[in-house]
Amino acid sequence: MWATQAVHRHARDMSRALSEEFAVSRQAATTVLKRLVAEGLLAKTGATTRPVYTPGPNRLIYFREPLPVTEEHRVWLDRVIPYVMLPENVSSLAFYCFTEILNNASDHSGGKSTFIWIRQSPQFLAMQIVDDGEGIFLHISNGLKLSHPRLALLELSKGKTTTDPTKHSGQGIFFSSRMCDYFTIAANELTYTHHAAVPNDVLRDNESGESGATAVFMYIAMETRLTVQEVFDQYSNPNPNGAGGFYRTVVPVRLARLGSENLVSRSQAKRLTAGFDKFRMVELDFAEVDQVGQAFTDELFRVFASMHPEIQLTYVNASDQIEKMIRYVLTG
Repeated sequence: MWATQAVHRHARDMSRALSEEFAVSRQAATTVLKRLVAEGLLAKTGATTRPVYTPGPNRLIYFREPLPVTEEHRVWLDRVIPYVMLPENVSSLAFYCFTEILNNASDHSGGKSTFIWIRQSPQFLAMQIVDDGEGIFLHISNGLKLSHPRLALLELSKGKTTTDPTKHSGQGIFFSSRMCDYFTIAANELTYTHHAAVPNDVLRDNESGESGATAVFMYIAMETRLTVQEVFDQYSNPNPNGAGGFYRTVVPVRLARLGSENLVSRSQAKRLTAGFDKFRMVELDFAEVDQVGQAFTDELFRVFASMHPEIQLTYVNASDQIEKMIRYVLTG
């Protein structure tokens, strides 16, 4: 990390600067510089006796940022951007994700600081933001009065969930996860993972993890062609004459379950549909759900649908049993 930043100030005297910074001999400093060049963290040109160092293809930055942060974009512009080299679309994706996650930590975690770690290589950009607060899943479950922290992920998956609507739209984590090739949140002994190449998000217990705090890891491939606008367009109104904004969402139905319970009751369906009225199109993804009960299905596809005719409710990945149950309640 020191080398990635120091080379901008000491391109022609890195050996002296390293020797003074870490109180080591010039010979030891030269040995360290050779290793940093071999690892791609520095590049070296010029004569052996008067070398010139520049940033290498690999970059490593890490620092601690006190909370709250008043201007998260300044952290990105002052402490990250000067030391990385990113394609324009990757830079825009990373800027959105970094500032949204740092802002969430600042406003919601209740923590005192974040530890920020960023690694760039020719293949990827990896970022991790770790706060020392109460943990995102516990924070959401307490704020929304949910029965279990696991249900916080269901609310996050919908895309407009926030415990402070006066300051936040609740969209930051939803869109950040979809701008990354790989996105993970670990908190409260739970880990959520979104992988762009895998159809279903994963929530798993992580008993070895911290009960509090929140660690968010984000990975963006350098070769990605994705843009920020393309991600927003996936969930906006396709009708140019219609209402704009965050118009459509996809909700994994399996996240409405706690543990191994079956989805059979009206209360479970109401748990699922909470917040659907913020959208105009809701797609229900039944992946990993083999069967549902009559009351659950009736509440979802007849009762909720009749009470909200303005919302287009569709579904994918339904098993034969679920298809039959939907037809049953609709033709009843």
